[in-house]
Amino acid sequence: MTCNYLIIDAFSEVAFGGVPVAVFANAGDIPPVYFKALAEELVPGDTVFIDCIDASNGHYSFQFYNEFGPCHAGSHTIIAGLAALKYLRRSDEAAQLQALKIETTEDCFEAYIDGRSSEHPFLWKQSVSAELDQFVPELAELAAIIGLDERALGSQRYQSLIVNSGKPYLLVPVVDHQALREAHLQTSAWEASSLPGSLVDRILLHAPSAEGSGADFHCRLLRRGDAAHADPAVGEAMPAFAAYLCAHEHVKAGTHSLSVLRGDSEARQSFIHLEFDKDSSSLTKLRTAGAALVCARGEILAM
Repeated sequence: MTCNYLIIDAFSEVAFGGVPVAVFANAGDIPPVYFKALAEELVPGDTVFIDCIDASNGHYSFQFYNEFGPCHAGSHTIIAGLAALKYLRRSDEAAQLQALKIETTEDCFEAYIDGRSSEHPFLWKQSVSAELDQFVPELAELAAIIGLDERALGSQRYQSLIVNSGKPYLLVPVVDHQALREAHLQTSAWEASSLPGSLVDRILLHAPSAEGSGADFHCRLLRRGDAAHADPAVGEAMPAFAAYLCAHEHVKAGTHSLSVLRGDSEARQSFIHLEFDKDSSSLTKLRTAGAALVCARGEILAM
């Protein structure tokens, strides 16, 4: 048995940008027992397995795996799956706006492929509920955990919060892009802090984006076990980030639109567009959009 796959550069318009994701777009023919092994065989990171439920109605199932087994959906894996569907159609229909229904093990949501747009050809909608916790480590403790001077932390507009939108994150504002790049998780300080008791195992840093970047925020995810200066995908944290922004009083009720950068221009930079609705106090709806590029295709020969 052989099976084909694509390598998608998620949230990028150029090759070797964004986050590389492997996608098996005809996974209905692959026994699920092979999913973990296939994810281990391909690029580091996450792999998407797509099964067509009803093509005539745009109904598909997405499953997500990494080398450890099934994993949560992330914006980078969702957009990679949508890009694979668009690529494999390669017809006049792909140039139109198509509405899709995507099922995962955790959710079911609307998605759209817009062949007329080059900037944000892929978009999906989701409802988000989140729990917020203001009890976070003190400034000195936070600085020790992320390996920065206390003066590099904080913002006049945003405070540190724990946000759980299915997975708990500690969100921390830093003063600028340089602080964002220099941060590195200090395991000993982490273990000595109150964070292990809160079940938080990852920190999302955010800073004002550099002038001329075209984005509003620059984000970086710190996770236990990653290399000191690793810069993993932040897509999984975008629901928590949107809920975090809505927790601040200066973000008024209504619809808000912004863009997030991950990475550097010299490396794999991602550009994520968010639009979200806030009621009187919290996030209700989130729409995520961006570009993705099919960078490679291949075939697994031995199964």
